[in-house]
Amino acid sequence: MLDHDRTLASRYECKYLVAPDTVPVIRGMVRQYMQPDRYALNRRGHRYTISSLYYDSPSLDLFLSTCEGRRNRYKLRVRSYSDDPDKPLFFEIKKRSDQVVLKNRCAVSRATASRVLAGRELTENLPEDLERFRLRMRQILAEPVLRVRYEREAYESRAHDPVRLTFDYDIQYAVTRSPDCSVGGESWHRTPIDGVVVEIKFTNTCPLWVSHLVDRLQLMRESIPKYVTSLEAALRRTRHSPSGAPLHRLDTIASPSPRRGELVI
Repeated sequence: MLDHDRTLASRYECKYLVAPDTVPVIRGMVRQYMQPDRYALNRRGHRYTISSLYYDSPSLDLFLSTCEGRRNRYKLRVRSYSDDPDKPLFFEIKKRSDQVVLKNRCAVSRATASRVLAGRELTENLPEDLERFRLRMRQILAEPVLRVRYEREAYESRAHDPVRLTFDYDIQYAVTRSPDCSVGGESWHRTPIDGVVVEIKFTNTCPLWVSHLVDRLQLMRESIPKYVTSLEAALRRTRHSPSGAPLHRLDTIASPSPRRGELVI
């Protein structure tokens, strides 16, 4: 399940925030062009759960790079789709340059992931994308900050040039100061995003039918960064300004967690 372990191509990513009653309208408009993706095909409502553990520097440089609208920025996250210990975790570097997104992604066993996130030296040869992740971690002294969890309804185009359309619901966050990659558990809080997040991803040029959909529904493209919005909400809970807030202030609202370097699945 969800076993991609390769670097994903550069893509354009457009995000929109819509009311729940707009979702079935969009489904109806794209039905002739799209089908549920292979992971969602046999699931109820064509949905699956995603949980991402975000890493950042002690001074929240990656968070602030988005807040400040820097043209070239990236995120470090470890993504999980299940708490099954036999299922892999996915190490991702999501880089953005203006409107273009490039994702380096690597599937890793939970045993190897535990050693990587603990900062231990590994003797085996690691995939190139995992080495890139480790290098970025060392460069900024990255630490776990929080998890973001949501339900995703996903579709892909029938045409050769791939287009993905996803609806993200019930976005939540949990402050996490250890390598906790679990999907379940407690201490989740609602991320203040009112509506359903729609993402449309494509390579090269935007298909004409996508442009017609956006125009007909008068969708307004927005920046809806789940990590940033969730972390801002967490920081508000501590009554501190998010700009330049020291990371240790999050410790006061984090739930009890395992020892640093102990992976939770």
